[in-house]
Amino acid sequence: MSKPKTKIHELIDLIREHGPVSPNRLTELSGDMRQSVDKYVRQAHDKGLIHIAAFGPSPLGGNRTVKLYAYGKDVDAERVYASPYHLKRAIDNSENSRPSDVIDQPIGRPLLVATEEKSGEWSPEEDAILADIYSNERAVKHQANRLPGRSYPAMKARAVRLRLEHKKPVTDGSLSWIKPAIIAALSKGVPLSAASLNEITGASRAGLKPVLKRWHRVEFRIAGWERAGAHGWLPQFALGNEPDVPKPQPKSMVQACREWRERQRIAQGKFDPFASFRGLAQIPAGQSGRIYRQSMEVLEDELEAA
Repeated sequence: MSKPKTKIHELIDLIREHGPVSPNRLTELSGDMRQSVDKYVRQAHDKGLIHIAAFGPSPLGGNRTVKLYAYGKDVDAERVYASPYHLKRAIDNSENSRPSDVIDQPIGRPLLVATEEKSGEWSPEEDAILADIYSNERAVKHQANRLPGRSYPAMKARAVRLRLEHKKPVTDGSLSWIKPAIIAALSKGVPLSAASLNEITGASRAGLKPVLKRWHRVEFRIAGWERAGAHGWLPQFALGNEPDVPKPQPKSMVQACREWRERQRIAQGKFDPFASFRGLAQIPAGQSGRIYRQSMEVLEDELEAA
C-alpha cells in the first residue's frame, strides 16, 4: 500500500476554494509533499487552468516573494521591483522580461514593493525587534519580515554582537511530515516494521531510520520481531515507551543444518511436505511411538537365577 498522492484536479479545487494561495499553503491544505505540489502547479499553469494572481511576502522576509495562484486563465501578475539592483538582476536572468513593463501592476491587485537592502548602523528600534525575535519560539527566518532590508546573515551577525541567547532550532529532527505519518500508521495498534512503514507512509528507508532512532524509547518502542530471510529479524515498532521485546535467540547450528538438509531434499524432489494434503501419502493412525512387546513366558533359566 503506497501513500496516496494528490491529483491535479484536487489541487485545482483547493486553489478555487482558497485562492489566491502560495505553494506552501497548498502543501499544508493537501498534506502532500512539496515536490508533488510544485509539479502539479506547473502542469496546471502550463495548461492554463490557473494563473499567478499576485506576489506575496515570503516568510523568509527581506526582498523575497512567493507566487500566489488563482483559478482560471488570466494574465500573470508581474513582480514589482523598487530596488534598481534587483530589477536589473531579474531582467538579466530572464530573456522575456520587458524593462518598461516591469513596474506595471494590474488594476485591483496589491502592489508589492521590495525595499533596498540596508547597510550601516543598527537603530535601537531594530535592536529591540531583533531581541524580541530571539526571545520567542518562532524561527528567525519566519520573522525576518519584521526587519525589512536586513538579511538573515546580517541578523545573525548582529545577534552575536548583542550577545543574544542562541536560538534553538524549531524542528525536532523528525523531517516534518515523517514523524506524524509514523504515528498515524501505528495508532491502529498493529506493530509495523520499517518495510511496512515505508509502504504505508511513502517515506523512504533513509527518512524513516533517523526518526525511529531519535524517538526510540521516547515515543516508539519495539513490540515484536519479524522474520527476515532464513536467519535475520526485523524490529516491529509500536507507540509507547515501554521496554522493548527481547530479540529472539538465533538458531543453533544443529537446527540450521537440519533445516538446510530438508530444503535440499525438497528441492531435489526427494521429499514432498504437502503429499499428505494431496492424498498421496497416508498418515499413520493409532498409537504413536514404538511398541515393544515382551513375552510373558518365564524361562526355566530365569527361575533358577531368581
